[in-house]
Amino acid sequence: MFFQDLILLLQNFWSDRGCLITQPYDVEKGAGTFNPDTFLRSLGPEPFNAAYVEPCRRPADGRYGENPIRMQHYFQFQVVMKPNPVNLMELYLNSLREMGINSADHDIRFVHDDWESPTLGAWGLGWEVWVDGMEVTQFTYFQQVGGIELQPVMGEITYGLERLCMFLQNVDNVYDLEYNKQFSYGDLFHLGEVQCSRHNFELADVALHLDLFQKYEIECNRLCEAKSALSAVDYCLKASHAFNLLDARGAVSVNERQGYILRVRTLARKIAETWLKNREDLDFPLMKNSTISTASTHTHTSSAMELELSSIGDERGDVLIELGVEEMPARVFNQLPNDLSGLINKYFAPMDLDISDVKINLTPCRISIALSSILLKQPDQELSVKGPPLKIAKDENNNWTKAAQGFAAKNNIDVEALDINEINGVEYLYVEVKQFGKSAIKLFSETLPDFFNAISWYKKMKWGSEDTLFVRPVRWLVAMVNDQVIPAAFANLFSSDKSYGHRFLSPGDIQITTNYKSYIQKLKDAFVIVDHRERKELIRSQLIDLAKKENLMWHEDDELLSEVTYLVEYPVPVLCHFDENYLKIPDVVLISEMKEHQKYFALHNSDGSLHNTFIVISNMKVNNDDIIRAGYEKVLKSRFADAEFFLHEDMKTTMQQRVAKLSEIIFQQKLGSVLDKIERVKTLSAYLTRSLSLNELQHDSIQKIATLCKADLNTFMVGEFPKLQGEVGRYYTKLQSLPEIISNGIAEHYLPKSLGDEFPINIESAIVGIADRIDTIVGIFSIGKAPTGSADPFAVRRACLTSIALILDQKLKLDIGDLVTRSINSYSERLPEVNGDEIKTEILQFYRIRIIGFFQDSSCSKIRTGFSADCIKSILNASSDWKDLVDLHERLQAMEEFRGRNDFTDVAVTFKRANNIIKNEDISGEIDPGLFNMDSEKQLWDSIQRTQNTLEKFLEDKNYLAALQKIVPLHAPVNDFFDKVLVNDPDEAVRKNRQRLVKNVVDKVLQIANFSELQEV
Repeated sequence: MFFQDLILLLQNFWSDRGCLITQPYDVEKGAGTFNPDTFLRSLGPEPFNAAYVEPCRRPADGRYGENPIRMQHYFQFQVVMKPNPVNLMELYLNSLREMGINSADHDIRFVHDDWESPTLGAWGLGWEVWVDGMEVTQFTYFQQVGGIELQPVMGEITYGLERLCMFLQNVDNVYDLEYNKQFSYGDLFHLGEVQCSRHNFELADVALHLDLFQKYEIECNRLCEAKSALSAVDYCLKASHAFNLLDARGAVSVNERQGYILRVRTLARKIAETWLKNREDLDFPLMKNSTISTASTHTHTSSAMELELSSIGDERGDVLIELGVEEMPARVFNQLPNDLSGLINKYFAPMDLDISDVKINLTPCRISIALSSILLKQPDQELSVKGPPLKIAKDENNNWTKAAQGFAAKNNIDVEALDINEINGVEYLYVEVKQFGKSAIKLFSETLPDFFNAISWYKKMKWGSEDTLFVRPVRWLVAMVNDQVIPAAFANLFSSDKSYGHRFLSPGDIQITTNYKSYIQKLKDAFVIVDHRERKELIRSQLIDLAKKENLMWHEDDELLSEVTYLVEYPVPVLCHFDENYLKIPDVVLISEMKEHQKYFALHNSDGSLHNTFIVISNMKVNNDDIIRAGYEKVLKSRFADAEFFLHEDMKTTMQQRVAKLSEIIFQQKLGSVLDKIERVKTLSAYLTRSLSLNELQHDSIQKIATLCKADLNTFMVGEFPKLQGEVGRYYTKLQSLPEIISNGIAEHYLPKSLGDEFPINIESAIVGIADRIDTIVGIFSIGKAPTGSADPFAVRRACLTSIALILDQKLKLDIGDLVTRSINSYSERLPEVNGDEIKTEILQFYRIRIIGFFQDSSCSKIRTGFSADCIKSILNASSDWKDLVDLHERLQAMEEFRGRNDFTDVAVTFKRANNIIKNEDISGEIDPGLFNMDSEKQLWDSIQRTQNTLEKFLEDKNYLAALQKIVPLHAPVNDFFDKVLVNDPDEAVRKNRQRLVKNVVDKVLQIANFSELQEV
């Protein structure tokens, strides 16, 4: 099939199904979604079905015409249907069959895609559609556009025309496609791809496009004010394209790009609001003439709900519930089993049906719950029902009032038969009634809608004209008790005893029963392994066995294994290979490509080196594995070709040469470029080096790491794989023969990325990592962007926690307050208006809060944590400075060990009491032994004197456990003092002297811990 014939086929297919065949929009745009026929027509109540070809430009995707499938200019075929029909997915699959892509020969998979267009303020939920591993379509149910919620919902299908045609023509390179009999795709577009890639990456004038962006923004706003939405669209799209060019040129940092996106999104929002007002002024004309229905996309009748909700006896039986859903995202299944268990306890347990044997099974397309041997009817109950007080139930003539008569009528009893009981001296009417238990059928019929609505999803969506919110569209509902259908409804679907098998291998309905073993087997016969635990272990064994046959080992990755478990219902392993030449690319890149983009499993040789073999878990049993294997290998080849291209282009510039270019990447608008940040990090790192008395060689290494630590941010490789920043820098500097301490430092200064992550090996890496984090924290606080609530766009909380972990892991004797002050000073020229003292106070308070959480958390395996909250507070609120974190940690450990003493509670109570006695007193001056008039005073003073010198020596040596043990002998004389001496003596001189004596004890203890913070003592 020629490329142009594919376009004609799709136009005819969707024209026959009620779509207007409209035309491309004549302004540069990154996707067909930006065409007003999608962007604007998705808004408001007017129905609209359309299909059109759209040329798209994504500057950052250019590859100089060298990648077999990736380009900066390409074509999409866009289909939009509003409201989306209930069978939109089936229509799409039929369009693939029309092309000749048959599910019997190909692994067609719906891989979840939380689609988002930040610049359009648009988002939707749906899937990437993969054919043999290659993404060929995006399928989305729009939820919001221009920041406006959609009702009804527009369904969007975006075909990748080049990729689809490569399948149909069986070519490996897009430029080899036959456009028609005469021309290839390369004949028409290759030169343009080469020249435009050069423009996007090398020639585009950054200053010009910064200026254009601002001018387009101004013009768009002006046209919105003039209520001219369609004119304003052009300038919004032009501003978006200018931003994309700046992004491709590397002129915008990760942090700063959010600001540009927000500016374009603001324009899109204004246009959307203006467009809706334009349509409203016209009284939404498409509502009047359209033949497209905006009613509910479901057409079920309510006959099922009219079934009698009868009891089916008192015996026990089984319940089966299955909700069929269009492919759910794999990520939801991490939490879903626990959530469902909780909801079963909340909604089913109160039914009083003796529910105990619960089985939850999950696949991408179904939520299944089986309950075995439950009561089929609630037990009847004898209830004593309280009525109104007797004084209200009878009037002054002793006649029954309406209150009494109403209570009797409500309970179907004669008023004279009511009982009277006394409670706390007040007489009330009572009646003994028998409450007949409800049948299981009635209970589940009433409860199931609430149960499904209560499931918590990270994102919910609507579809068609449906008001129900769920993770993906709901397509069937099975609900049965002992093979009898429970009349229930959810999302305008009514229950039945019909489930569905594998979408392609067994597409028809299946009549099932409540017998659990039979249910499981019937679905297996329909190519669905419904038990997710069984499915996961089957995949694991398939990977091990297939790798073993090749004398290899699979790259164990439980995260990927779990994800793939919820991408398939019927796992079939396929062994594949890639060209050995790609092994010259760093393993971490190849494995990342396989995992993140393709969900493939890498294989290793016995020595741990990566092998050019991988395993794909297909969701299909196809006629010929060779066909899908070729597809899997082809798409991975294109991915690796991308990585090879990045490597080739990146190596043209040394890491040292890249440092200067960091001036073109904005770290944060008010905080300057990444190069500015590097200079601050170098300065703070140098101070840390001096503070820790490191040698000259270490100083030089730290400065080189700090200089190069962000240099890989402007590489192609990191642009494609942001998660590999640092790792890419490590690899490139090794290729450029820099010392290993430098190469490793570039990667390790990002570590740990979380408390459970690995840590830097060398102090040089840790020093740069600490300086980097402190600089970020201080900078963000200084511009008023400190974290609030759940919002933390600059990951300041993580930077704080990991800086604490780094200091403790390396046992660095540093003062956090001093580091914060030095960092604040480094911003003095850029942010002269900042009050350094106020910022320091805010940041130190921020650290104190994080410290409490850090030391309570036990997830950091390298550092002893898991301390109780009151123990942490007792150390933090001691008189010793907490900002030396290593010292703080040593005192915490000593206190935790000290807490294990048998006499700890008695000792703690004594010191806590001492602290409480003087906490509100203003006490100053020296102790005068001449004012002692009781033996207990003298004995306490003697004990203090004996403790003094040894305690000071232990504290000086940081031997905090010994210091704590040294204060234990004070416990007895302090108790004796409190028992026999009146501290608040009427004589002021005696009273003050005794308070000073107590304060002396408290002050000694406070050097280690504040016992008043301890609980349960």
